[in-house]
Amino acid sequence: MSLTSAYFAEPAFPTLASSLLGDSFRETTKRTSRETVHDDALSRHDGQSSQEWSLKHDIEIGLRSDKDSIFRCGTITGFSRLREGNADEDKARVGELPRYLLSAHLRRTIPSHPSEPRAFIIHSPTSSTFSPEALLGSLLSSRDEPHLSHDEAIELLDSVQTLSVLDFATAIQAISYVSDALNQIQQQRNQLRQNQGQESSSESCNGPILVIIEGIDTLAEGLIRTSSPLRGTALLVPVLRTLTHLSRTYASFLSIMLVNTRVLGSIYTNRNSNASSAPPGQEQQVNADGDRNEGLHSVFLHRATSTALLPTILSRSIDQGIDTHLLLSKVNGRNVVEVIKDRVGRGLGRWCVCD
Repeated sequence: MSLTSAYFAEPAFPTLASSLLGDSFRETTKRTSRETVHDDALSRHDGQSSQEWSLKHDIEIGLRSDKDSIFRCGTITGFSRLREGNADEDKARVGELPRYLLSAHLRRTIPSHPSEPRAFIIHSPTSSTFSPEALLGSLLSSRDEPHLSHDEAIELLDSVQTLSVLDFATAIQAISYVSDALNQIQQQRNQLRQNQGQESSSESCNGPILVIIEGIDTLAEGLIRTSSPLRGTALLVPVLRTLTHLSRTYASFLSIMLVNTRVLGSIYTNRNSNASSAPPGQEQQVNADGDRNEGLHSVFLHRATSTALLPTILSRSIDQGIDTHLLLSKVNGRNVVEVIKDRVGRGLGRWCVCD
């Protein structure tokens, strides 16, 4: 399979998230308590300024153009998880924070034009993380004031375009569609500035737009299985470069989030168990890369007792396309999210409990 043939695959047509909701779900969805961000560790760090290390503040302010924010425009943010505990539970957990950030973004952002999308979601049709039902439930369960009615929440979902992709080829098509849409949005905003004046329209014309891509690592892994790691990477890298180009071209209003559905590393008691637990045929690769981790380490995992966070060519390739990388793991039974990489900011090492 070549990159050229992938671009000629059947396109992934965009769909409004609200149009996928059934009538029964519209009527029966109840408000549920949203997963709240806890900060139990703050009391143990009274001698430090919480904003020096706590990620809670960045989560609360959400998507911003501020260069000091973790979730800022002009960058690609990655969300990954460790291999630990229940696989299905961990897989669902990695999407909770991006979904919360999306819900907060929809509530706070005022579009410059009524028909302008506020978010694009590229995901697998078999995943429920960013399904319309999950998004609607997240909007309704928000504790932010004022509380939304069902109709108000569904109206917000009208500004979300979802693109279902079955394989890597259709993911390329979906990214191409988003690229064209972003170009059109920029032209419309430039025209609006000319009509209204730079000062009067600057805020509305720079409203953030969020692009979420779920499972591009899993799609690439499927590509690798049908060909080879090198060939699969050869197709993946141009896509990551395209996303980087988009984030820089539309840096004033675009934020891209990659939600990785494959795990990064595993926690073992020693290097020997690390090697023995590796999949057949990968022992040599794990041993060779065990001490070379592309500079990524969790502050909660001792380097001598944990495997490399990026043990494969695929995981390292994905990380190269990420500016800010967040890792979700369990520490003493609590869910913790921490910044293990911040290429363009000062967020490295920030963390918080996120239950």
